[in-house]
Amino acid sequence: MATTIAPVATIALPNPSRVLRTSWCPDKDLLVMLSRFAQQEKLSLWKMSGSKKWEVDLPGNAEYKVDQIVDIAWSPDVQSIAVVSNPGLITIHSIQNGSVERAIPIPGRRFRVTGVWWFREQKKVTKNRLPEVFKRGENTVWPFDLQLISLIDVNPIQDETKPLTSNDLFAFNGARNRPAQAPKVPPVITTWPSLPTDLVAASIASNKPDAQQSFPEAEDEADDTNVNSILAVSDSLGNVHLFLEGSYPLGNVRLGAEVTPRSLYKLRESLFLHPGPASDSSSPAVALQPSIFKLPYLTGRHYRDVARVSSAARELVWYAMRVVKEMRAAWFGSDTNAGARDLGQKWVNALEQRQRNEFGQEEPYALLDLTCLLTTGRTSEGVLDYLGSGEHMSERSIQKWETTMVEALTRLRDFSEKRVAPACQRLRLLLQEVQGWAALPQYAACNFTVEEIDSCLDMTARAIVSSAWLAATARKELIRFKEFMKWLRYEITRVNAADHHQPRPQHDILEVNEYLTSGLVVSQIDKWFIGPAPRFTPESLGVPQNTNISLALRKARAALNLWDQTVHDVSSPRSPLARGGGGGKPKANRIITRYPETGRETPRPRAH
Repeated sequence: MATTIAPVATIALPNPSRVLRTSWCPDKDLLVMLSRFAQQEKLSLWKMSGSKKWEVDLPGNAEYKVDQIVDIAWSPDVQSIAVVSNPGLITIHSIQNGSVERAIPIPGRRFRVTGVWWFREQKKVTKNRLPEVFKRGENTVWPFDLQLISLIDVNPIQDETKPLTSNDLFAFNGARNRPAQAPKVPPVITTWPSLPTDLVAASIASNKPDAQQSFPEAEDEADDTNVNSILAVSDSLGNVHLFLEGSYPLGNVRLGAEVTPRSLYKLRESLFLHPGPASDSSSPAVALQPSIFKLPYLTGRHYRDVARVSSAARELVWYAMRVVKEMRAAWFGSDTNAGARDLGQKWVNALEQRQRNEFGQEEPYALLDLTCLLTTGRTSEGVLDYLGSGEHMSERSIQKWETTMVEALTRLRDFSEKRVAPACQRLRLLLQEVQGWAALPQYAACNFTVEEIDSCLDMTARAIVSSAWLAATARKELIRFKEFMKWLRYEITRVNAADHHQPRPQHDILEVNEYLTSGLVVSQIDKWFIGPAPRFTPESLGVPQNTNISLALRKARAALNLWDQTVHDVSSPRSPLARGGGGGKPKANRIITRYPETGRETPRPRAH
């Protein structure tokens, strides 16, 4: 009697497609299909009812071009899909929209990928366990977490790895092709060993809103099913590459030359596999006796602790790099926006050009003329004409200049003080944790180098101090720039005002002079971004060089002994200013105290 199987659904495919042995989702009515169009591999997710949820092109670049998808594996929580392709590349896709969560190139170019498996952690079931109320959790308390939780989260920053497009903003929700975009991440970050992104572990606040769930089946709360899971990828040279939680590389297991596992199973720290010939033309027969590999580190916490530190350090370094990029764009400008740094130079160039073209000065020196105007109130005719012209010195142009500079300097001050410095401080905490691990025998297999750890600690300490220097320099320059704008408005009003309506100066002449000499054209802030590292003393940051109390007291006594005593007694002043006559105030607010036992005259400040 013949039996027939009724089809669940019939799907009409526009292009030739194929399914793999692992295409069906373990616990949802979802199916992954592979197709090829115009020499481009495509990955699509379908509902078993016949509707397509999404379709994406596999990413590729000049270095890693995807030729063919070999195999796929579902994550233990069934929220991600691991896709392996030749040449060796692993891409982890979200089942929500197919976007690439991370791409991991497998080192080496002389092999072919043959398969992929993703195993969840299998914990031992022990009898006579303590009740749940007495348990502190499955994981050991980590000192690093306690240190970071006590600190304030670092401010979030825009994520550049997944920029929004017009398709994402304006297209209707539904089936559409979504070409995968190459993330704008430097190679040092993409090749950094790390676990899946976890901003909380790095003490970085997230600025992403909760993503809308595309499937009702995925609306449950996030679980820890993927924690300590192992992604295994086999190649044609007899290697099995292992990745913790589908991301952090743990190394590879060597099977033998020209063999590859036909089946693979993991039970706690053991790997069971049946090796077979790697070539497709060879006999597919395999031995019934499996090969067993013991990997004790899979069940310990030490490698996961190292992976968590590496992941948090990667997030902090990438965060600091993006913040510095924003600071540089605000100061020097970018491809789309002009920077605040060039505004002063452009203003001076326009002044010198006017002096050269309209007043016949062959070699004009605007800074000298401006300094002369500041100190004496007199300057050349070209400067006065430039200040009185409405073309360059209108209130609107000055307001735009002031707004741009104030915003840029405020951003430099706040970002260096509240973003870069805290990120470097957290990174130093991580390195100190690793420094402690390097002295423990449990972490000997990690091959930590004490000299490299000390070098990294030294660099993070210098980065913290450099960030403090930038914040102090930006704060000073902001004050000087505001004084310069007060003086500029004063001179413009004085040029255009009548003789009997002269304005009163409200600027600080010393601060304006400092900005003219080291801010208007050449700024100290430039040294932070270009050239060698800036040199400065701790005193410039408000840090005393010597904290020895005895030495400080000796310096204070020496200063008192060298006190200038050539002052006049208030009881018999020699000038009207000292007496307060003529409507003026006394020149000095000090009086002389006579000590009869010594006959010395010691000045002391008068109480206000």
